[in-house]
Amino acid sequence: MVVLVLGKSRYYFKPNILSANGSIIVTDPKGELLRDCGHSLKNKGYTIKVLNLDEKSNSNHYNPLMYIKEIKNFDDVLHKDIDSHVIQEDDVMTLINTLMLNTKVETIDNTSGDPFWNKAEMLYLQALFYYTLRHYDKRHQNFTTILKLIRLSSPDNTGVSALDRLFDEWAKNEPDAIGVKQYKHFKVAASAPKMMSTIIMVATARLAAFNIKEIANLTDTDDMELSRIGMPMDDNSHLLKEIRNKTGKNIGNGKIAYFIITKPSDSTFNFLASIFYTQIFAMIDENAKLCGGSLASTLEIYMDEWSQLGEIPRFVEELAYLRGLNVGITVGLQSLSQLKQKYKENWESVLDCCDSILFLGSNSKETLEYITTLLGKKTWYKKATGRTIGKEKSSNTNWDVIGRELATIDELSKMPKGSCILIISTVGAFYSKLYNLKEHPNYLELYEPWSNNSKKLYNHKLELKYLENSNYKLLSDSGLYFAEPIDNLKIEEVDKNELKELLRSGVIHFEDLKI
Repeated sequence: MVVLVLGKSRYYFKPNILSANGSIIVTDPKGELLRDCGHSLKNKGYTIKVLNLDEKSNSNHYNPLMYIKEIKNFDDVLHKDIDSHVIQEDDVMTLINTLMLNTKVETIDNTSGDPFWNKAEMLYLQALFYYTLRHYDKRHQNFTTILKLIRLSSPDNTGVSALDRLFDEWAKNEPDAIGVKQYKHFKVAASAPKMMSTIIMVATARLAAFNIKEIANLTDTDDMELSRIGMPMDDNSHLLKEIRNKTGKNIGNGKIAYFIITKPSDSTFNFLASIFYTQIFAMIDENAKLCGGSLASTLEIYMDEWSQLGEIPRFVEELAYLRGLNVGITVGLQSLSQLKQKYKENWESVLDCCDSILFLGSNSKETLEYITTLLGKKTWYKKATGRTIGKEKSSNTNWDVIGRELATIDELSKMPKGSCILIISTVGAFYSKLYNLKEHPNYLELYEPWSNNSKKLYNHKLELKYLENSNYKLLSDSGLYFAEPIDNLKIEEVDKNELKELLRSGVIHFEDLKI
């Protein structure tokens, strides 16, 4: 179900988060919902992950390149060179497309209207991403590595760059690799040195945020566990065990909550939130297929202050598609104008996808007019009586039919605080009092700023510190004070039938192999 909430939404989001019984994702611009509801979620056994684009040191790590899917079908792998690194190539294009949509600033935008520059830059970035995913291990598949490759783009006195040589070497071994093809297309498109340097400069400027130490630290590694979204809530679920065996991954249960915190006064890094949501939507689709067509546990997505997010590609289509996968989506806006500003051409399509509209009050004339129109008119019957005095007394009664708005703009603007109007598609409209938050069964676990009860205040920074110390203690108790990840072993020669049997028996998994 898709719900549009218009107006101040505290009394909608908090009771719903306190009632969570599946995976949840919350856009929380000021971090207030995490602060106030995190304690309750933790007590219910939820794992809490935070993408904090305001206070980045208080964030979990999110590396978008870790969610480029690998093809895990065993028969597919057997028909390819065992040394191939088989990835879902369109995932790379989606990631770059989202990045480019949300990093449009005056200093790097092409103002001529010629799509050539964007397309040439896209070819260049695609080549770099494919190279990184093909030639670097998981620890180095990140934006830091991509920026290092960009710095190899300057040609020497022979006119050839170190990056050219890397791609030439790759072309010798894998001439049909998509990264090789895209780099060749880029070189043809940007044949003039000045043209090439301009495209490289634009790409560098677009990725400039990843040169910032805080952003690099946030995105170099990943601990978001997006694969848990919508999975069974019970760790010992038969379905979850089947999925683990099928994928070869130790996927956790669906008892997980994500909070995306943006900076209200600065949208510089909001492109990461857009990428995050784009990859979440892709993961929902993938997990639904693993679970038999829809998610095993309900996923609720609460997009408070949705207008502050960057642009999510195909958002309207995603709304229409995801609601059939056991996903509930709530979009929170202060006014209708925010929707029109964000999706100038498709704003009506967003409204068409909404099963319900919850109106909590507004001062926006445009919003009030829209709600008045949705509510429609009510029929009133006016009785008029008349009497004639004379020799022949007579009287008559007339009934006039009068139509008027169910609620006028003036009446809506003066709607009492704590009241709401719920408009349900194909059903009708309901006027009601808002739910009293204090009556919620879990209210005592909610932090209220005025209560000064710090025990209920959730602090994610302390949680991260606790996990870090717990991991260190685990190493210390084992007699280890320093840990270095071991590179996956590379199998040079293997009997395919033996490999298939080992995989079927569960002795090895795909993650054990560097393929």
